[in-house]
Amino acid sequence: DAHRSSAPDGRVGSVTGEAGIGKSRLAETLVAAATADGAITLMARAFPAEGSIAYAPIVELLRAGFARPDAAGRLVDLAPASLAEVERLVPLPDGLTAGAAAAGRTDSPAARARLLEAIATVLTATVSGPVPGIVAVEDVHWADDASREALLYLARRLTDRPLLLLLTWRPEDLDAGTTAFVSAVGGLPAATSVRLERLDDVVVSALVDAAAAAG
Repeated sequence: DAHRSSAPDGRVGSVTGEAGIGKSRLAETLVAAATADGAITLMARAFPAEGSIAYAPIVELLRAGFARPDAAGRLVDLAPASLAEVERLVPLPDGLTAGAAAAGRTDSPAARARLLEAIATVLTATVSGPVPGIVAVEDVHWADDASREALLYLARRLTDRPLLLLLTWRPEDLDAGTTAFVSAVGGLPAATSVRLERLDDVVVSALVDAAAAAG
């Protein structure tokens, strides 16, 4: 029920478990319930073939947000410099004009910090509304390093950002980089994690018996 909260600060929610156990179903159910409540939701998924493409799921989130009919109106009051940074990744919605991007190397720490802040600012503005929005990324174990950095940046700065950052991953597929990311996200005060486990034989047998009795 994080999307129903009236608190000004955001939350990080993670759903973990092995392949096929129901992570996507749970995430999609939460997103559908939030949407029905009037929340704005953005969803993206990381893919193994795109692990070397910088910001792949972030671009998917931005494109989904920019495709909304009200996108320009939601972003028009943002600083032109922030729009210019995000425009490095995705063309802006019609009706928006960005300022000049900051000069200098784009791979410097200062340039990376500007881009990360712009991504967080634009995503927050895109999902802001009376009901806290959701930014969801599935299968972050396959996400590229730059996307994980952007998601962690957002997760660490959820104060006064009324949204739920929802992440899913498979514990068995974590590499060193994702393990560090998962540890950092899980250690945040605003983080809540749900791990889905296999049903044991006793529970499965009880469910089968209950289904047979009901039939």
